[in-house]
Amino acid sequence: MSSTDILVTGGCGYIGSHLVPALQETDEVDRVVVLDSLESGSPRALYGCFGDGLDFRRGDVREYGDVESAMRGVDRVVHRRRSPSTATAPRTS
Repeated sequence: MSSTDILVTGGCGYIGSHLVPALQETDEVDRVVVLDSLESGSPRALYGCFGDGLDFRRGDVREYGDVESAMRGVDRVVHRRRSPSTATAPRTS
C-alpha cells in the first residue's frame, strides 16, 4: 500500500487538532502537513503529535505563497480552517 502526504489547514483548531493525530495513526498516511495562521488556534493543540511524520507551517490559506509552499509533495488536502469572525457571528434562527 502506498503512503500519502496530507495537508490539513487549520490543524491547530478544535477539529484539526483531533484530526491530525487520527491521521498520524493510520498506516496509509506518511506525513501530515499542518498549515495554520494561529489566529484562533494554538500549536499546543498538537502537543504529542510532533515527530518525523508532522510538518507544521505557520501561514495563511489566503496567502498564495503560504499555500504553494505547504502543498509541495502533498497528495491530499483537508480544509478545516475557518474564519475567526465566524466564532463571534450572531446566530440566525
